[in-house]
Amino acid sequence: MIVAFYIALPAIARNAPQTSDPKLNSLLDWWKRGWDQTQTLAPSQVSQNPFSTTSTVLSWQPMRLTDYSGRYEVWCCTSDGKPFLRLGPTADGTPSSPALNFLNADAAYGLATRTALSSWNIVFGDFSAPISLKTPRAAMEITLKGAGPATSAASGSAGAAQAGYAAVSVDAGSTPYATALLSYRHNGATVSEVGVPASPPTSSARFFVDYRTESTLAGSDTKVDIDTGFAAVNRGNGPASVSFTLRDPEGQIISRGTGSLDKDAHLAAYFNQLPEIAPGFSIDPSFPGSTHFGTLELSSDQPISSSRSVLLPTSAAKCS
Repeated sequence: MIVAFYIALPAIARNAPQTSDPKLNSLLDWWKRGWDQTQTLAPSQVSQNPFSTTSTVLSWQPMRLTDYSGRYEVWCCTSDGKPFLRLGPTADGTPSSPALNFLNADAAYGLATRTALSSWNIVFGDFSAPISLKTPRAAMEITLKGAGPATSAASGSAGAAQAGYAAVSVDAGSTPYATALLSYRHNGATVSEVGVPASPPTSSARFFVDYRTESTLAGSDTKVDIDTGFAAVNRGNGPASVSFTLRDPEGQIISRGTGSLDKDAHLAAYFNQLPEIAPGFSIDPSFPGSTHFGTLELSSDQPISSSRSVLLPTSAAKCS
């Protein structure tokens, strides 16, 4: 007598099954290689391309469209805690969105995507991990007449201070010298100000480092901690690999490390925070107490703009 066994397998080309059973896993691999990477899994590696004040384009890792036609959907929320709303499907299985032209300047958004597979009906996949973006402020125009100066100002909000940057483009004429003056006012009084010069993109830069603890101010018994703040912006065509080299006053290399900076991303930190940014970089504990000064060299495979300033952190100020 011959007994025949039939195994009914699901139409896994339009689902996203999972199993922890090794035997079932092997059987499914034999029946359909790549069954666990089918269309309705959540898209991965979602990223946003360079954006303006009102538009951006999303891209992601494509799914395997093996047996049926499929497309993607893009969803958006306008602030934390609010539900995502469907913006609409893509025209086909191309793993990028049309230009999203609904954005407002100086606004925060959350964006996600999911698959939508067409078979006998529509089967939706899981949502990708959402990404967030903050659009820049609208552009301000400044006209320089002859050799004279010109200024423009923007008021910040009453919320927590935010780090960012402004990109300057010249429509006509030669590139002028420019400085951004950041001013903090409280109850109508200016508490602090710092000037940051415009910095053209470059592949290498070097600046002076002043890093001291318990330093006595001239003509006073007040002791303060002094640190050097620096900022960098990646204006290149892709992620930047940035190498940091610290030298002592005699030019001897003290430390080296390498960090990364995403395209159009901004970094602002104190010198003593560099070990958190560049793996391998270290600052000897004796530096702020005895060495005090040095130079920091930045080298990048993408053009970056950088600037620095010497700061006295108020949280570190001590009086004796």
